[in-house]
Amino acid sequence: MIRLNAACRGDPNHRRVVAACLVKEEYVLQSDKGENRLGEQALAPPWWESFSFQLLDTLEDSIIVDSIFGAIFEFKFPPPGSNGINQDQLPPTYVVAFRGTMTNLQTVCKDLRLDLKLIFGGIQGRSRVQRAIEAIKSTVGIARADATIWVAGHSLGSTVGHLAGRKIFRAKPEAKIDYYLFNPPFPLSVPSLAILKINSEVKHVLHYVRSCIINGIDCLQNDRCQRKELDKSFAELSQWVPNLFLNLSDPICAGYVGYFDRRKEMGNRAGSRRIEGRAARISV
Repeated sequence: MIRLNAACRGDPNHRRVVAACLVKEEYVLQSDKGENRLGEQALAPPWWESFSFQLLDTLEDSIIVDSIFGAIFEFKFPPPGSNGINQDQLPPTYVVAFRGTMTNLQTVCKDLRLDLKLIFGGIQGRSRVQRAIEAIKSTVGIARADATIWVAGHSLGSTVGHLAGRKIFRAKPEAKIDYYLFNPPFPLSVPSLAILKINSEVKHVLHYVRSCIINGIDCLQNDRCQRKELDKSFAELSQWVPNLFLNLSDPICAGYVGYFDRRKEMGNRAGSRRIEGRAARISV
């Protein structure tokens, strides 16, 4: 494994690798627990020790026993006066990481149930998301004023990190938190037109029809004051910029590609700009 040396801490690719490895550790940590691997037999510790982190806490589901879905890590800084940590390249003081869906006996029921809820209505109020929000808040609470915190997740864990991050940003926008979200499922959980090999004009018509439907549903569900409040919330949230890492051939997360492509196209299509712009806000 790569060690987190002073020369690479500021490298975006290296930071991505470190975040991905700490997320991978969640899967291995859960496997260790499920297969009762303890002490020297445990396979998870090298995933964080190789980068000079220590495990502070594990996050477990409140209902399912022995189901670890996340963990909190702290970076072990070298003693004062020892070899150079450049102030401009400081590593994160804390990392909060969340795994995605696993199919082993201890986790499969809870994970798949959350996957289905994500498709058919969302998981905003679920206990796993609430536990994640509490974990990030508590980490912000113990961190020094100059400390940086990372939140990382994969797949279902990306959604957990994403929902928790939005909540934290609205409550405390000044917090120094970087987000690394790998293969996050698109919020609407519908197949993306971005991966379909069809004519661009046909795609635009399909997007336009879909936007009209979304706007129609919004008008039925929300009155004018509620829509204004949603617009205000979107404007505030637009200042929050997580790092998304997408597999373009994966229909689960490729919806983000279509979303940002449509945002870019709106500047060139004045006729549909208002309708698609409104739908784009509702989509996230």
